[in-house]
This record gives sequence, structure tokens and C-alpha cells, in this order.
Amino acid sequence: MRTGTIPAKKWFVSLLFALIGCSVVSADILSNIKTADPKLVGDFHSTLIQSALDEAKGRLAQGDVAGCKERIANITETYKDLPLADLLIAGWLFELNQPVPANQLMQQIGFEYPTRQDTCLQLARLAITQGRLYEASLHARMASEAVPQSEWSDAYKGHMKELLQEVNATIEERRGRWDEARTRYSELLQSNSKSVAALQGLARAAFYLKDYNEAEGKFRALEQLQPGIAPPTELAMAALFEASQMVTEAEEWLRKGAEREGGDLIRREYARLLLRQNRAEEAKAVLTKTKPSEALKTDFVFHVAQAEQMLGNFAASRPLLEKLWEQNSGNLPIANHYAWALLESEEGADKQKGLQLAEVNAQKFAYSIEAIATLGWAYAKSGDAQKGEESFNRPTANRNLSRDAAYFLYRIKQTLGKSAEAENVRKGLETSKGEFYFATRFAEQSKQP
Repeated sequence: MRTGTIPAKKWFVSLLFALIGCSVVSADILSNIKTADPKLVGDFHSTLIQSALDEAKGRLAQGDVAGCKERIANITETYKDLPLADLLIAGWLFELNQPVPANQLMQQIGFEYPTRQDTCLQLARLAITQGRLYEASLHARMASEAVPQSEWSDAYKGHMKELLQEVNATIEERRGRWDEARTRYSELLQSNSKSVAALQGLARAAFYLKDYNEAEGKFRALEQLQPGIAPPTELAMAALFEASQMVTEAEEWLRKGAEREGGDLIRREYARLLLRQNRAEEAKAVLTKTKPSEALKTDFVFHVAQAEQMLGNFAASRPLLEKLWEQNSGNLPIANHYAWALLESEEGADKQKGLQLAEVNAQKFAYSIEAIATLGWAYAKSGDAQKGEESFNRPTANRNLSRDAAYFLYRIKQTLGKSAEAENVRKGLETSKGEFYFATRFAEQSKQP
């Protein structure tokens, strides 16, 4: 079970918005530091134009392709700083989670307009996202040789040039050629001293070249450029250190950052790091030290409940999770942890409610191994260990089990008298890593003769 209450969204700046010069900021602020972030270069479109584009996208979302094209045509009668209409539509299709028609449209555009600069750039960016770096470099080269559209303004032509610089830098970064990536990002920063993509790229390059002071400096410059939007420097550095398996350094950055004014976001991530290391008491202390902002209150309460469960205090977690579940019944982590709290109750009515909730969760989240494992545990807790074991035979359950799911299977195997199988699961539990909310229960069980 992940420590986030909301499934993490991969931070992604769409091909479309890069071309029209509009930025998108993800809900997952941590991942902002891991991907290039093309921002507006010049005031390309007014609020009126943006509203018209949103209207066109809305029509596409409703399946009205003809209406979408008609609205774009109306815009481009007087406003020229836009890519091809079909490029807009392809970008929106990606955003609407329709990759098949989006890719088909991109192939068609590439065939019909192979030498247009915006086409080449979009194909390059698409190839990057799909890991086809050689193709990306070919498209980038074609974009560099292409003549910008005559109807574009000088500002928009400049934007396209900077976007090409970013594409070339990103290709080098994805190849792990950090020295070359740093050079490319430096060139982009010289072209635009306020380029978010350049600052982020330079910070990442410096970090992986072990120039940590330089990385910190670029992240602080980014904070100054985007106050309230850019991730706090301490959070950014910690994320990169943890991704590099340097957990001690990551923790030190989070510890320092948690003390800064308005450091709720950092405290949340600090607590999550501690939970991932099964340091529940410390996580709880971090979370309860000061009252969080309203925006992060749900996360803080949820993580306190998780810490309580990790400590074996399922009864203490129940009222916290019950209130959260009433407000967020469609949230799997909350619903799943609440089911655990109910199933661990001594009250029969709570256990029955836990079984019912587990059944609902497994139906609603049919592809979640966590939901399926909890259902199996619920069946076992209600006296039907055989049915509980059968839950683990579903195709979805063939994936790697979390430590808690493995604990459920271990206990079910024990109940069924399958000692050898139970022992194999137990050995895996003892050597595996990651957060383990039934750790106390497991320790108690292991002490029994």
C-alpha cells in the first residue's frame, strides 16, 4: 500500500501545451523535478484565445471532432501563433487518454507534413516519451533544418527555437550523457534566462554529476522564479537523493526542510519517507508536531492512521479512517486501510462491515492486488480461509505482493495447515523491504510457539 492518499500522477507536460506555449503543473509536485517543463515564452495567447482553445478541446472530449476542428478554424482566421490544427487535436487526444487515435493521427500528420517545424518537434517529443531516442534525434535534426512558418510572429518563432533546444537537451539527458545535457541546458538558459526547463535540467545534470551545491543553487533559483509553484529546494534535493538510493542524505534534506516556514509539504514527504522505512513513531511525531494547512489535512490524518496501524494500534486508526472514508469513499488507499481497521476489531459488527467494504473495494478496484488481498484476508477473518486463499489465485494477484498482502497469505496458509508454503511466504516477508503495516501483528505471530 503506497503512502499517498491520491494515486501519484506522473508529471507530464503535454506535447500540445509545449507547442502553444502553455504550462501544466501536476498535482504531484515532487515529480516536477524529474521532467522538463516548457513554459510560456512571450505572451502568445490572451485569455480569450485560451478560452476558445479550451472550448475546442471540450468539443473533442465530447466526441465532436468536426465541431472541434470548426472552432480551431475560427481561431486561426485571425490568430496565427499556433501549430497545425491536427497537432492540437493529437495533443488533446493524448491528454484525454486516447493514445491509439492520437498516435494514428500523429503518423498521418508526419506523412502529410514531414518537413514542418512544428510537426518535427512534436514527433521528436513523442519519440522521447516513448523511449525512441534515435528517432527523436532524427526528428529534432529535421526541425532544426525546417523553415518556420511565415505567418508565425518572431516571438513564436523564438519559442519554437527554444523548444528545439530543450528537446535536444532532453535527448542527451535521457541517454545519461550529463555533461552534454548540462551544455545544452546552459544554451537554453542563455536564450531565456527565465526558462524553467533549463533550470530544472541544469539542476538534475549538476546533481548526477555530483555537483550538489550547483544543483541546490539551481533549485533555489527556480523557487525564486516560481514562488509557490516550484517544489521547495529541500524537497527536490531529497527526491533526487532517494531516487539515487542515498536515503540518509534524502532524510537530512527533508529534516532540514521540515523546519522552514510553510514546510507542511516537506513534513508530509518526510513522514512518507519514514513510513517507507517502517519508522512509525518518528513519522507520527513529524505529522503531529504542528497543525497542517487545510489543503494537506487529509494526507496528514491518513498518514497518522497509517502510523498507528504500523504500531499495531488498529483501534486508534479506525475513527480517523472512518471520517476520511466518509469523505473519500472512492479513494482506494483510504478505503483499504479502513477495511483493515474494521477487520482487526474485536466487534463482530465491525468485522462484518470490514468484509462488506473489502468486497466493494475488490469489485470497484478489480485490478488492484491490494484490494484483492484484503478481500482474501477478510474471508479468512470471517472463517473461510479456503475462499481467502482462492482470492489470491485471481490473475491480478499473480503480480508481486506487498508485504501486507504477503502477510495475509502467510496467515491463510497457516490456517489451512499448509506449513511448508506458509514458511516460504514467511521467509520472503522477513527479507523483503518496504512499508509493512501489519509488522506488529507479524512480530506477535512469530513469537507464538
